[in-house]
Amino acid sequence: MEAGHSRRPIQRQLRTTYRTVKQLADVAGMSARNFARIFVQETGVAFRSYVLWLRLNVAIERSMAGGSWTEAAHEAGFADSAHLSRTFKRMFGINPATLTRDRDRFPDPA
Repeated sequence: MEAGHSRRPIQRQLRTTYRTVKQLADVAGMSARNFARIFVQETGVAFRSYVLWLRLNVAIERSMAGGSWTEAAHEAGFADSAHLSRTFKRMFGINPATLTRDRDRFPDPA
């Protein structure tokens, strides 16, 4: 099994069930503060930023599969497409529409 496929259930779980450090720390039997510290130490990124990155990837996958950015925003847990667009631009430096328009310039992750 490819690493990308084995991560998908974990990523979906983080996106839907464990949205806060406290929730995941409780599962791990740790304090939220200690869990957050270890998470950053092991991954190099804050938990909240990682979950946001996962949500953006869900939106990208939905859009690349033919969905609208509004559908992608809702599926990824954003309030609306404007919220997704602001977050997308802040994280990646481009608007989501640029990705759709120039999709042939970006490699297929599969």
